[in-house]
Amino acid sequence: MQIAVLGAGNVGQALTRAAVSAGHSVTITAAHAERAAAAAEATGATPGTNTEAVRGVDLVVLAVPGAAVPLVAANIEEAVGNGVVVDATNPLNATGTDLSVVAGSGAQDLQSRLPRATVVKAFNTVLAARYATPVEKGEPLDVYIAAEDNDAKSTVAEFAASLGFRPLDVGGIRLARSLEELALLNITLNAANGWVWQTAWRLVGPTSGQPVMPQKAPFNVNMFYKYPMNRVVAIFQDEAQVEVAVRHLQRIGIDLATINVLSGPDGARLLDRSGAANGLGARLLRVMQLGGAFEGETLKVHAKALERGAAVVYVPVSGDDEEQRVATVLRQSGGTHLVRYHRWTIDPLPALPPDVAR
Repeated sequence: MQIAVLGAGNVGQALTRAAVSAGHSVTITAAHAERAAAAAEATGATPGTNTEAVRGVDLVVLAVPGAAVPLVAANIEEAVGNGVVVDATNPLNATGTDLSVVAGSGAQDLQSRLPRATVVKAFNTVLAARYATPVEKGEPLDVYIAAEDNDAKSTVAEFAASLGFRPLDVGGIRLARSLEELALLNITLNAANGWVWQTAWRLVGPTSGQPVMPQKAPFNVNMFYKYPMNRVVAIFQDEAQVEVAVRHLQRIGIDLATINVLSGPDGARLLDRSGAANGLGARLLRVMQLGGAFEGETLKVHAKALERGAAVVYVPVSGDDEEQRVATVLRQSGGTHLVRYHRWTIDPLPALPPDVAR
């Protein structure tokens, strides 16, 4: 795309650098020609004046202080014509502690000053530092987009996505006020708490109306399953039973990431009853385990269950109380052949809870 960025401050330069890196052709401007030239050299863009830059481009991005918007708008009104102007500004007061617009939004005010253009509110919630790192924990950060024109919003969304963000259409220009308040909140938090100006927004949670599914326990993790110390272990006939057990285990406070599930023939391969697939140490361990009467029988039962398509669930426990709670959940969810692995011994657990068994 052909992009004009008006403003060579932190945001203008950060956005320009990201746009150039994404393959866009960018002209950057500033109030003074030497400032524009320096910013262009630093970002890989082309320097220009406001009126030169905005003619015939795909997008004009306004990245100046809020107080400068009226002057810039008057400067570009004729040249920008019916182009698309992205309002990345925030109308802050002189102290940066509130918005300077009493009613409506800065974007709506800008639209009134550029009546032929299409104003799109976007990027105003993104701090300068995040243009270089638009991802947090592997997920893209949000760019919220508010405007009346769907085609203009689509163009801005395409541009935002090219920079690595997740574009979200929040609705009409009426929502620009909400985005400006959201930006003010982020600014206020950083200023008040001495943060490093790298916080960002991302809306999380399901959008399909489906309930949030619980975290899944790890299935068939590629490892050699040695002696599972301090665990309650049970056999389940199918993965549907396992999912029921996992949900209930989560409800009693078990971290599902600590559970292991072996399932079906792949699980049998990973259990490796003979140890042959995991080296001499594994073979010696299995020889010792198979030599113990109950321990060896338990290993054989688990292996045979896996070979016929069942699942074996290993749940870590600490103490007798947690053992009983976990064992109760596993039984009620359809688990059979419950055993408790201690540090060096294995105990079978009763088919019914102790108070019932008595």
